[in-house]
Amino acid sequence: MKPARSFQKMRGTKHRESGQVMVFVLLGLGVFLIGAMALAIDLSNLWFQRQAAQTGADAACTAGAMDLLVNATNGTTTQGGFTQGTAFDCNANPGYAPCAYASRNGYSSSLTQSSANSGTLGNNVFVDFPTTVPGVTAPPASEAPTAFIRVTITNNMRTFFAGMLRGLRRQTIRAISVCGVLNATSPIPILVLHPTKSGALHMNGGGSNSNTTGDIQIIGGPAKSIQVNSSNATAATFSGGPTINLCGGGNNYCGSSMGVWGPEASPGSNFWNTTSQCSPPHNTLCTGTQTAPQWNAPNPPIADPFASLSAPALPTFPGATHSSATTGTPVAHNVHGCPDPGGCQEFAPGSYPNGIDVHLFTAIFDPGIYYMGAVQTCNNAGAAGALCERSGSCMRPSNQIGDGSGGVIFYFAGGQSVNVGGGGGSCAGIDAFNTATGALGLGVKCTAASVIPGNIPATLTGSVLLAPCGPPLASTGLCAPNCSINNNKGFGDPLGTADPKGEQRGILFFQNHAANASNNPSWSGNGSMLLAGTMYFHQTGSYNDQVGLGGSAGSSTYVLGDIVVDQLSLGGSGQIIMDLNPSAAFTTLKASLLQ
Repeated sequence: MKPARSFQKMRGTKHRESGQVMVFVLLGLGVFLIGAMALAIDLSNLWFQRQAAQTGADAACTAGAMDLLVNATNGTTTQGGFTQGTAFDCNANPGYAPCAYASRNGYSSSLTQSSANSGTLGNNVFVDFPTTVPGVTAPPASEAPTAFIRVTITNNMRTFFAGMLRGLRRQTIRAISVCGVLNATSPIPILVLHPTKSGALHMNGGGSNSNTTGDIQIIGGPAKSIQVNSSNATAATFSGGPTINLCGGGNNYCGSSMGVWGPEASPGSNFWNTTSQCSPPHNTLCTGTQTAPQWNAPNPPIADPFASLSAPALPTFPGATHSSATTGTPVAHNVHGCPDPGGCQEFAPGSYPNGIDVHLFTAIFDPGIYYMGAVQTCNNAGAAGALCERSGSCMRPSNQIGDGSGGVIFYFAGGQSVNVGGGGGSCAGIDAFNTATGALGLGVKCTAASVIPGNIPATLTGSVLLAPCGPPLASTGLCAPNCSINNNKGFGDPLGTADPKGEQRGILFFQNHAANASNNPSWSGNGSMLLAGTMYFHQTGSYNDQVGLGGSAGSSTYVLGDIVVDQLSLGGSGQIIMDLNPSAAFTTLKASLLQ
């Protein structure tokens, strides 16, 4: 009987102790869950702070890269307040552009870099300039002396629960952003390069067409038709009531914009900016929805797309040097494309140390490079330069193969340039140029598939010059040592046969970078004239090349190509119509977020 009593007593004792393990298990799980929640809250906050810091670093870095772009484009070194290439701490320099953008995103750099790295609560923004970035190719130092910028944000912040669990009362968040100025391909508008001049673009006078199509009319091209790089508050100036019509600009001929780097207000009636102004007859080419042209200021400058373009070398093929400035090869009417019933002087590519003076005759030019010397060829009636067309004269392309490139390049090696006087280009009594079949049988086109704006007249009565379409042919014997200069060096259509608009014409006029065009390039004249090709006049560092483009009453000057110049003066009482290729992409500098 005793064993039974003992058994009952033992059962009673166990019953009183049951459930104690469960209490400890629940306590343990509670602590674990609380810790997990605390960790989740802290990690979420850290993740949020990390994203916020990265956003601030990206904003500051992008702002700094834009300043590097302006420095590289306009030849300055302290855009944005800082000195490019010299690292700085935003704690001591809150007014610098990257620091200001970081502050707007919540990072005012309350700490110095050294105190931030020691863990003191607060944040620091530090900016430096790495010389290389893995996997990224920097542009040449001549184009962008400082190519990269790096922004580091260090934020020492309190934790909520981690201090209770691990003894960590503060945590360091770090975000790094790397930006740079890189070479990229982009369509280029009419580009005026001078970085500071008032009136870098100047328009003077109003023509008879101002009420219908505008004195300056841009057709086609990129979304931005004109860019003036000057930071001056009057970078573009107007006198005499001229008008700018961008209604037909852009890829669909339905409106484009004009950008000015300086803080300049829209010039009112000088700039058409309403869709009503763009209705016919102001614009008849739009193939989509007409948009109102935009005046954008301040608008970031665009770098010279031809900064690294190598100049043609002095021609060395047999017979390349032509000493006479006025005498080519006499040809009769309709021979080699001569349009003059009285005969023409036919000029061949090569070196012209004494320039070319078209004086009271019609000149026709075979395709190739014309290397113009530094001698002032003519100087009368305001016409001075190495390539001159005087009153009563005419210039046209021949129908000969020349060097096989399809057009001409005039390279001005010295301080002289092109100059067409007020009475030049009238081509009185000369056969009109057929824009569909003239010259090599394709008119102004490079190939049958090339697309040109529909506003080009069927015939032109004035002077016509056509730039090359593609590379020359070594087999012609007329290109050494420049037989590979066109497409792969930027002188032809940069897209070549891959251009979606069909192959277009390349550079027509190119001034030596190192020479001051002391007799400024100028094209006036009268009649209905065409320059089919890009005009490039830039003096490195000094920006002294001022191009004048104008016409007489009732005349129309067509420019089928881009214009990249230091200064541009558009005037006279005639109309200037510029047709831009919306597809042509040139290499220029762009600010980019890299890492």
